[in-house]
Formats: sequence, structure tokens, C-alpha cells
Amino acid sequence: MPGTLERALEAGLRIRPGEERRTAIMAAYAASAIGAVVVGRSVRDALYLAHGTARGLSWLYILSSAAIVAVSYGYARIADKVPRGALNAVSAVGCAAICASFWALVHRSAGRWVYPALYVFVEAMGSLVVIQFWTMANDVFHAREAKRLFGLIGAGGTLANVIFGLLVSRYARRIGAPNLLWLMVVQLTTSALLARAGARLISTAPLIGMRRARRTVPVLSRAGIAFLGNRHLMLVAAVAAVSAAAVTVVDFQFKLAAASVLPQNELAGYFGRFYGICGGIALAVQIWITGRLLERHGILASLLPLPAGLALGSGFSAALPNPGLFVASLAKGSDTIFRYTINDASMQLLYVPVQPSVRGRAKAFIDGILKPTAIALTGVVLLFYKESGGKGRPLTFAVLLLVALWILFLVRARREYVRTLVESLERRQLDLTATPLAATSDATVRALRIALKGDAPTTLHAISLLQHVPGVDFSAELRDLLAHPDPRIRSGALEQLGEPGVETAHGAMRELLADPVPQVRAAALGAVCAIEREQAVSTVLPFLDATNLALVRAAGAVALIRHAGVDGVLAAAGPLNALLCAADPNDRAAAAEALGNIGVRGFYRPLIAFLRDRDPRVRRRAIAAAGKLRNLELLPPLIEQLKDRRTVLEAASALTSFGPEIVPTLREVLTDEAADAGCRRGVALVLQRLATREAVEALVLAVSAGSPPVRKAAARSLSRITRRRQGVPVDVQRVEAAVHAELAAARLALAGLKRLDLPALPPGLLPRNVADLLSLAFLEERDQRVLQALLLLEVLLPQVRLEAIGEHLRSDLAASRGNAIEVLDHALPDPWKRLVLAALGEVKRRADAVQPDARPTQQLVAALTRGESGGWVAACAVRWARDARGIDRRALAPALRLAIRAGQPALREAAACALFRALPRDEARGLLAGLLQDPAASVRRTAAGLLKARKAIA
Repeated sequence: MPGTLERALEAGLRIRPGEERRTAIMAAYAASAIGAVVVGRSVRDALYLAHGTARGLSWLYILSSAAIVAVSYGYARIADKVPRGALNAVSAVGCAAICASFWALVHRSAGRWVYPALYVFVEAMGSLVVIQFWTMANDVFHAREAKRLFGLIGAGGTLANVIFGLLVSRYARRIGAPNLLWLMVVQLTTSALLARAGARLISTAPLIGMRRARRTVPVLSRAGIAFLGNRHLMLVAAVAAVSAAAVTVVDFQFKLAAASVLPQNELAGYFGRFYGICGGIALAVQIWITGRLLERHGILASLLPLPAGLALGSGFSAALPNPGLFVASLAKGSDTIFRYTINDASMQLLYVPVQPSVRGRAKAFIDGILKPTAIALTGVVLLFYKESGGKGRPLTFAVLLLVALWILFLVRARREYVRTLVESLERRQLDLTATPLAATSDATVRALRIALKGDAPTTLHAISLLQHVPGVDFSAELRDLLAHPDPRIRSGALEQLGEPGVETAHGAMRELLADPVPQVRAAALGAVCAIEREQAVSTVLPFLDATNLALVRAAGAVALIRHAGVDGVLAAAGPLNALLCAADPNDRAAAAEALGNIGVRGFYRPLIAFLRDRDPRVRRRAIAAAGKLRNLELLPPLIEQLKDRRTVLEAASALTSFGPEIVPTLREVLTDEAADAGCRRGVALVLQRLATREAVEALVLAVSAGSPPVRKAAARSLSRITRRRQGVPVDVQRVEAAVHAELAAARLALAGLKRLDLPALPPGLLPRNVADLLSLAFLEERDQRVLQALLLLEVLLPQVRLEAIGEHLRSDLAASRGNAIEVLDHALPDPWKRLVLAALGEVKRRADAVQPDARPTQQLVAALTRGESGGWVAACAVRWARDARGIDRRALAPALRLAIRAGQPALREAAACALFRALPRDEARGLLAGLLQDPAASVRRTAAGLLKARKAIA
């Protein structure tokens, strides 16, 4: 169970049990990687601005962007082929070695080229390590964890801003700016070690290297051009490009202002102080604001502070006639405070819905190629602007224009984020919805004629579709199929030719009466009788002999009764009666099918017996026949078939064929609490298919039923009706009351879990003891109640797509579950969002959190035993109470006596074991003796074993 430290971390830093190690490693990784970037930029800026020019600075923007593009191009080609941890570690060690080389070059005074080279290297290194860090962070955390923890993890980088910025400020003059390069070496080496540790936290890391080699494709095709068709990534790319341009202009103004008033070592000190002060502010923002802003107000509100800060700083600069270094630092300060805190954490969330196999390459392209290209183009513009004698004020207005465009893209990106996240959940779901064939379409007719001459599966499918195109003559193609080697195709062609009585195929049909396959002979009998009528009696009589298979005899009897008049009925009566009374289930199945094919409603009585036949084959044929006859006398036995999983779908289809007139009967069954739960679930399915107003009313009544399976079936059926037929009238108050009841039960289960202080079992892990089992039972009950509420919310909110979320909420994968909760956070409106998220333990305000149950433990366990949170929780609670401290088992006896008569075998078995230990010998013996006749075998065995043990003790 959670300790004091874990509770403190969750309350103060929103770190939940099991997340401590991942969060600590990734925060340290952020501190090392971003700290190296901070120190590197302070050193390179101080060295270059002391030895370079404004014109050269414009060129460096271009060269730095080219270097970043080159590095990112190479990284993107291998990003998803090499294990993430190894790649990040090797990159960091390589950068550390290059830093040491630059230190040597500076001390040997190798030339003025060293300073611009160092500037370009630091920019490329910073881009690479930051891309690698956030890509790994996206692998380690799912969407919901990311929203809560990315702000805290980014605080590691912000803390690096404070610490290393102040260190640079203090020691730059004492040890000199070049010697600070060794600090970068230490930071990058630490990053390499933490990258290896972080790789062990993700399941995908060791698998990436085991993937099969794929054909090499140019990176722009795979990571750039290929994703341009994805609107979500297109908007992410637009945001990245515009923001890079705006930040570059602000950076240019800031550096020129600083270089105009400060020498080299003072520049390093100023930059260190500047980054340290901004880092301190950013650290407070990161720890106390970022996570809460992301969780409460979403991505858009978290991405707006940076452009708003740039606009505010640039606005001050435009308003003052002679802005100095302080005013120029305001916009740059907004960049430093917000970019590595709220903005970076929020931007990473935009990549969460992207497939993992694409994420690394897309991120490398956007952050490593597109953004540097935007910076390079901005550098070109700045170069020409300075060459033409431009001043600073127009640049300020350019920043304001870019910020406006930036905000516009952010608003659109937020909508696409939600849509893409939903699609990522539905990616594995396939929707096969058929559209009716257009009978008047020449293209459809031509396609069917071609299909009838295709391979066997195609031909069979085409034959089944011919009924949808009445009035079109396919007899020529069907006659050719009578000689097809596949007996299924010959049978299908016979049925299609026999019904309309196509006489041109009469000779070929008679020849098939001697076909070696019984199914073909049966189809030929029907086709020949349809043409010859009364004259076919003599032809068919030999096939009614008992030496023929039941299938052939039944087909012959059906053909005579339907087509051969009185003589045919008289001739078929005896053989058909023999099939009806046969002992062989194959004969009875053939007789049941024959009754349906005859189609006379008065022939329903034998079907009542067949519907209760012990053989499932006979019952299935009888169900199909009942659906064809549609006699109301068949309703009761047909409804009984709904409780058998083997026949429920056939029975539902047969009942649906009766039409809306049976809805009152179905409503009585659905609302009858004493009826079989399986039958009631099947009735809900039938009502869903009928989808009339009366059917909807019946389903609304059932969403408050006492049986959980019935409530679930009714809610699912109601949800599907309202999704297909928007605007169908529904009793909104009843549905809302049902949603509140389900969410209240979910909160009750969560409150009980918190009150008993049970261990939190991570998703996917099996329970190791009774406490784990009870904890899992509570969570399963909570999730089932929430899923039921979501089904009902689909009725109230048909525009909200919740269908795919349920599957992922039940997932054992934390990432899948977290993404589903993230979709709920964006898709549901208030107050439903607050209620659902509170039941799931995902609250944005402490006032919404579910509190532990206020009842004493003894009283709570007694209520659980009586089934307050369902039968499975009751069974687990009884088992847990047997060994728990502080539980008076004798005081639980009244609740256990009720539990021993409960509907769930697991609860009866657990109650029997508890009563065996809690009650006096004679009283316990009497209760256990009653369980020897229990319908569940496990309960009978348990009762017998306990009685035997009692005798042995006596």
C-alpha cells in the first residue's frame, strides 16, 4: 500500500506510485541535456560576439540551420532502426568529445574560424540532444502521464538553467569562458549514462533493433513528404516553423543589444546571470504551473504563453523610442522562461497521437530539418535587412505578425490533436458497412456478369447478390454455371434458375437430378418441380424413399407441396411425417428446415418441439424456420433460445423478422427481473435491430435494471440506435438518472478501495495475494460502471465519439488506457467530464477527488459482503476479511448468511468458507448441508470438503 513518501509525492508533485523512478531519471536526463545546451550557448555567444560582427551573426543563423538539417537528416535515417538508448548515448558521448576538441583549438589560438564553428556546433548539438530526449520521453510516458509529468520533468532542464546559468555568471571572469566547455563535457557524459538508464524504462527500446530491415527510402519521402498528407502533423510543422522564425528575430535583437554595450567575459557573465534569473522564474513556472495548466486547461492554454510573452516584450520595444538592453531582454526572457517549460512540454504532447513507428522520423524532420530551415530563411532575411541598413523597429512589427500567425495555427492544431488521438485509438477497428446495390446501374450489372465468371469465392458472392438486382436477366451466365465443378455454385445456380422457372435450362436441371452431391440433387428437385408442376410428381417420388439422405427427401417433399398441387401434397405427406418423427437428429433437422421452406404458417406446431430439441443442429434449423413462418405462437420457445450462446444470434435474427408487432411482448421480458438474464440480453439485441420508438422506450426502462449484464446490453443497444438514427426521441431524464447512478457506483467502489488502503496494482500485473485480488476487483467494478456510463452518455451526446474508448479503458497497457482518458478529457463536456474523470481518479481539482469511504471498516466490509459493489467484489471482500486484522468475523455472520444465497457461485463459495470458521459447529453444519444441492459444482465440492473437515475435527 502507498507509503507516506508516495502520498506526499502524489499530493505535492502529482507523481503517482510506480512513476517515481521514471520521473527521476527523465528529469535528471533533462537537466543534463538542457544544462549542456545552456552552458554551450552562453560560452559560444560570449566568444563569438567578442570576435565577430552583426553581419556574421546573420550568416551563422544560416550555417547553423544547415548544420542542424545535416545532423537531423542523418539522425532521421536511423532514429527508428537503432535502439533509442544506445543512439542517444553514442550521440552524447560524441558531442562531449567534440567539446573537448574545441577547448583545445581555442587554447592553441587555431584561428578566428574556431568561434563561428563553435557557434554552429553548439546549435546543432543542442537541437540533437533535445530531440533525442523528448523522443525518449514520449516512449516512456503515455498521453495522460505526459500531461501530468512533462512539466515536472521539464523542470530538470529549467533547474539546469538556474544552476548552470548562475555558475557561468560567477565563474566566467575567474576561469574564463573557454574553460566552461569542460562543464559541457561532464553534462553530456552524464546524459549518455541517463539515456542508457531511460532506455530500460520502455518496452519498445530493445525491440527496435530486432525489426526486420526495410528498403531504404529517402528521408524526405518517409519523414517529410509522406506525412504532409496528415493534417495534424502539417499543423505541428506550421507551428514549429513560424515559432522558429519569431524566436530567431527576437534572439537577433537581443544579441545585438548585448554586444553593443558589453565586452567578452562580461558578456558571458551577463548571459549566465540572464539565464540564471530567467531559469529561476521558469523553475517556479515548471513546478507549480506547467503540470496544472496542462491538466486543467489543455494544450492550447499551455502553448499560448510563449507567443503572448514575445508579443508583450516586442510591444514594449515598439512603444519606447530608445529601448535599451533591459527592454530588449524582455522578449528574450519570455522565450527562455516559457520555451523550455510550458511550451516544450506541451509541444511534445502534440506528438503523442502519432504512431510510434513514425514519431521518431516525423519529430526529427520537424525539429531537425523544418525548424532549422525556417531559421535559415529568417537568417537570410535578416542578412539582407542589415545589409540594406535596416533598423530594429520594423523587426519588432515582424515579430508581432509572426506571433499572430502562430496563434492561428495553435487554435487549429488543438482541434486536430483531439481528432488524431481518437483515430489512433480506432486504428485497429475495421468498419465493414455495406451499401445497397444500385439496380439501375449498368456498372453494377456488368460487374456482376464478370463476377459470375470469376473464381469460386467471387462467383458464390455474386450469386448471393443477384436478389438485390431484380428485373435483370442473368440466365445465360447461370446456365453456364450448372456445369461448374464446385457443387456450391451448381446448387446456387439451380436455385436462381428454378424460382423464376427458366425453361431454357430445363434439360440441364433434369440431368443434375443424378448429381453425386446430395445438395445439388436437392436444389435440382426444387428447380425441376418449379417448371414441371404437377407433372413432376412421378419424377420426385423416387427421391422420397427412405434410402435417400434426409436432405434430399426433405427437399423433394418441399418441392411437391409448393409446386405440385394436391397430388404433390398427398405424395409428400407420408415422407415428411416420417422425418418429423424420426429418431435421427439429421432427419429432424431436415424436417425443421423443410417446414420453413414450405412457408405455411399453420405448420408451426412441430417447430415448438424442435425448438426445445436436445440437439443444437435441430434447434438451429427450427429457429431459422420459425423466422420464415413468423407465427406468434412460436415467440415463447424462440425467446428461450436467446439464453443459449450457441443460438442467440440465430434466435435474434428470427425474432427480428417478426417485425415491430412483437415489441410489447419483448418489453415484458426485458423489464421482468425474474426472467433469465441471457434472454433479456438477447431481447435487447432484437429491440436494437427493430429500432422503433416503442423499442427505444423499452430499452430506456432497462438501463436501470437490477442485473448488470441486462443494463449493459440495454445501454449498448440504445447507444447503437441513437448513433444510427440521430434525433430518435429518448427519455433524457431517465438516461441522465441512469448515468448518475452508474458514476455514483463507480465512485463508491473507488471510495471503498481507498478506505481499505489496499495496494495499487499496476496495469497488466496479476494479483499476488488476496489484498491484490480485492484491489483489482474494486478497480474492475469501477471501470465497468464507468464504461456503462459512457455507453449511456453516447445516447445523450451522439456527437461525441466514445465507441472506441471503452476497449482502451479496459486495456492492460497503461499507454492505451492513458490515451483513452486523454480523449475523454477533451471530448466530454462539463459537468460529465468532471464526474467521469473523478470516478477514474483523474481529477484536475482536489475538490473533485473521490474521498475514502467514511464508514468504519467493519461496516464497510459488511456492506460489500451484501453485494453493494457487485458479486465479485463481495466474494473477494469475504475472502480478504477472513485474514484481515480488526475484522470481527462473527459480526459479519448476518451478511454472510445473505451471501450464501446470492446468485454468484464465487460469493456463495467464499461465504461458506467464512461461515465455516465464524459460526458454531452445529449451525455451520446446517448451513453447509444446504449447499450440497447447489447448482454450481464448485460450491457443492467446497461444502462437501468443509463438512468432511468438520467431521475430522470432531
